[in-house]
Amino acid sequence: MNEATEAMAREVQAFFTVWHEGSTTPPRSRPRSETTIRLYLGWVLPALTCWAGEGPARDFPVKRPDQPLPMPLDTTPIRDALNSTDPARALLCALLAFHALTSHQVRRLTLTDVDTAAGTVTVGERTIPLADAVLDRLTAYLDHRHRRWPTTNNPHLFVNLRTATGTTHVGPRWLNLHLAEHLTSRSLRSDRLLDEVHAAGGDAKRLAILFGLSVTVANRYTATLHHPHLREQPPES
Repeated sequence: MNEATEAMAREVQAFFTVWHEGSTTPPRSRPRSETTIRLYLGWVLPALTCWAGEGPARDFPVKRPDQPLPMPLDTTPIRDALNSTDPARALLCALLAFHALTSHQVRRLTLTDVDTAAGTVTVGERTIPLADAVLDRLTAYLDHRHRRWPTTNNPHLFVNLRTATGTTHVGPRWLNLHLAEHLTSRSLRSDRLLDEVHAAGGDAKRLAILFGLSVTVANRYTATLHHPHLREQPPES
């Protein structure tokens, strides 16, 4: 058994211990004689040694668990966050709800990524025209940021008490705690993508280009188009 993997060796050891000593608890077994155990061991040892070296499960496909179907959010907490008196919260929600940025992207935005004159934000290789509602909140936040931390050298758009004295970006916990209750960066992004896919009639290519998605992710959202809970109900006559 020296060539067997450690995990397999433990399983085989446990099996033959039960056979040798017997067990009154599941898996129940009466003790076997040493002759019987040696006989069985002689039969299985070549196969076990071969399996340990080759990895018998290596060719089995591993399927990722199905992800839950994206569902739309209640608009009330989104509206409340967008109209918050906290400029950071209002801008965070706007960037996520209007432009479906990820938490990673939002937290790493720098001051040079935003251009209020042009009304754009640059994310990676994409230059995104900002919605008027987002631009208004960006302008308000930049004014707040300058008044709150006038001497900070942190290059990132979003700063807090901890990061204002350095150059690091804010963390994911700060971002989600700064949003309204029942909202997360992931749920807001998902809600925006759902809205777009239904507005565009399930155009996966448009969704992928507009938000920089992979085909797999885009198709996951277009699959919701015919979900009974997401269909637009006809008006009552």
